[in-house]
Amino acid sequence: NNSKGTIDQCTITNNKELGIFIINNSKPVIRNNYFANNSYGVSVRYGIQIFDSDPNINNNSLFGNNIDCGKNTNAKIESNSLFEATISSYGIHSRPDIINNIINNTKIESSYEGIYCGGGSRPNVLNNIINSKTTGIYCLESYAIIKNNTITGCTEGSGGIYSHSS
Repeated sequence: NNSKGTIDQCTITNNKELGIFIINNSKPVIRNNYFANNSYGVSVRYGIQIFDSDPNINNNSLFGNNIDCGKNTNAKIESNSLFEATISSYGIHSRPDIINNIINNTKIESSYEGIYCGGGSRPNVLNNIINSKTTGIYCLESYAIIKNNTITGCTEGSGGIYSHSS
């Protein structure tokens, strides 16, 4: 509860569950880490999963993992590189600020969005580079501000930016 520590320059790989799980009003700084092949369940892989907390996540490399910010989360996700999010995964699912990230979500098994904003969220999605097989930025019932993003490679799904009830 209420953790405010720093996770810096760690390698977090091949864990049965999550790479990092943050809950209960925590405010950690997560920076300069490498995440790969951390599984949660059979087909969903998370590098970092967050609920009810406000972390600062920056300068991390995630391979085959993603960043999932659930309810009551106001994280700042900045300058991260995400590559090949896997089956049933998206690059970043978020309610916070998403700034200056590189999301290369083009692996054949990857079937979801580069950035997903939903559930009444109000994120700022700024200056990201997204190469996604399906949809670059998907907004469902959110109030996102989307500015200065580069989105390429959306050959399936809804295309570059999809907004529904937003």
